[in-house]
Amino acid sequence: MVTPIARRLEAIERLCRLFERRPRRSWNYKADFGTTRIYLVGRTELTVIYSVHVVPPGHAFGVLTSSVTVWTKGRKRKIPAGGWSTSTRTPGGWNAALLKLDWYRTCQRTVGRYGYKGEWLHSPWGRFGDFWKKHSDVASLLNEVDAIERLSNEAFWGRRRTKR
Repeated sequence: MVTPIARRLEAIERLCRLFERRPRRSWNYKADFGTTRIYLVGRTELTVIYSVHVVPPGHAFGVLTSSVTVWTKGRKRKIPAGGWSTSTRTPGGWNAALLKLDWYRTCQRTVGRYGYKGEWLHSPWGRFGDFWKKHSDVASLLNEVDAIERLSNEAFWGRRRTKR
């Protein structure tokens, strides 16, 4: 029996072979594989997106990258008419319970131990963490999948929420 995941992976593989045989210069070749996990730190819900990427040249971290994006649950604020800025200097947006636990600094230190660089940015929904890691070769990118699994099980994330 062919599973849905096998069908998707076969389609990805066939597309890659097509573009290898018949390159199209005006097309971007990119791939993104990731997982989203939801955790609870006390009563605070976190959504964490772990990804490995192959992106077109010109990306700030290079062609082979991985990322960890952390969203803390917060109140949605009205977006100003001119749009919103992700500046680190914009005040507010910090979750008081997580600040009290020094969780933001712990998170940044922990993902940093795994080689990720980034910062806490502002959004209308509160602060979010945007952390990236550059990979020098495909082997490093492939190894990152296991590293991400280890990172996703770190205790500071809190309790993993399962589907209801």
